[in-house]
Amino acid sequence: MFDSGWFKDLPLVVRIYALPKEITNQHHLFRLGFHGISHEYACLEAAKELKKDFDKSTFISLHLGSGSSIALVHRGKPLDTSMGFTPLAGLPMMTRSGDVDPGIILYLLRNHNPPQHLPQSLREGEQESSPLKPVLSEVEGIRGVRGVMNVGHDTSVDWLEYLLNEESGLKGLSGIDDFRKILDEATFKENAKFALEYFIYHIRKYIGSYLAVAPQLPNAVILTGAIGAGDARFRKMLFKDFALAQRIPVTVITPREELAMMRMVKASSKFKAQNHK
Repeated sequence: MFDSGWFKDLPLVVRIYALPKEITNQHHLFRLGFHGISHEYACLEAAKELKKDFDKSTFISLHLGSGSSIALVHRGKPLDTSMGFTPLAGLPMMTRSGDVDPGIILYLLRNHNPPQHLPQSLREGEQESSPLKPVLSEVEGIRGVRGVMNVGHDTSVDWLEYLLNEESGLKGLSGIDDFRKILDEATFKENAKFALEYFIYHIRKYIGSYLAVAPQLPNAVILTGAIGAGDARFRKMLFKDFALAQRIPVTVITPREELAMMRMVKASSKFKAQNHK
């Protein structure tokens, strides 16, 4: 089962990128979305907790952890999600950049000068395991695609991929790679404080954009993931002076993706058994 499987039927205006159609179709460049298992589970549990019919409800689901994403869910189906063709898109994360102007990528590729603190293998052009390879394997599993992205020996591509996946996000802003430490040090370290403010601002911005396109006022904003469900201090900061919290219930769902997968397997087995009869 694939983490992006739940998003396979996103509306075309969300799923398609504004690229030439022949390029899109040739390389299968669609918004795949990730954290689907977590978002679906959180929304189902929130509907139970709020005593709402899942298939008639609207939710904004926030999976916040080392990787973070947000999803708009309406009548049991996702309408939008922040991650895209890869998990790099969307919210700023612990070490991933989130949304970046594509022009910056082009600029860095043309002005290639890897920072000295990057791994020696990336600076010298040796082959290194790509952070995107698990993602590409998933893409291949869903679409039957081969060679979606060729991560080879081009140093300029390798170091930039590493930079965006491993050295950016809140770590890039603060120099700290542990969210709990960022929270602890935000009161006396300017970089930690700024990284926290940056994270909160962009989460709120995404929530606001989903409110603008939601078919109805959401029944709840859901917080899940290690950060979303795990730290009350952060939740208090996130919704401080946020008018949304006065109009829409906020609910916290402990992530249990293993349970969600078990339920999916059980439902699938039951369906197969019934059809076999």
